[in-house]
Amino acid sequence: PAWTWIAALERDIKLPHPAIEFKDHPVLGWLSRDHTKRPAELRPEPVLVAHGAGIWSRVHIEDWKDAVAAAIRAAIEEVCGERLRVRESHTHRWRYALPTHTTADHLFFSDKSLGLHICGDGCGGTRMESALTTGWLLAAAIKARR
Repeated sequence: PAWTWIAALERDIKLPHPAIEFKDHPVLGWLSRDHTKRPAELRPEPVLVAHGAGIWSRVHIEDWKDAVAAAIRAAIEEVCGERLRVRESHTHRWRYALPTHTTADHLFFSDKSLGLHICGDGCGGTRMESALTTGWLLAAAIKARR
């Protein structure tokens, strides 16, 4: 599982990268300055997306959203060394955020006789990018078979 906190900020924070994956942080697993994914002219406001670390999220899976939001916000402020100026935020309990078992050696599965095709974030990786990539690869394979 992963608790996710999304916040629209009054001003951007200072981070050396658009996104950071934390390996050993007690609360944070991922922090992204999400607005940096869009061209500058399409950035109406700075937006943060933070995911709680896997173990932390598992331990706190049934906690109240407000307590989770406060803990994630405090962790971000500690990492950044500055107080966040939040305009609005949303906290989401993402119960099944990362697959626990993956098929690293298979990017997709396909049984033409059954018409069954499987891909996703459990194939070839664990992130949304894996789901997108394996979907494209599977679509190309299906199209090539026609």
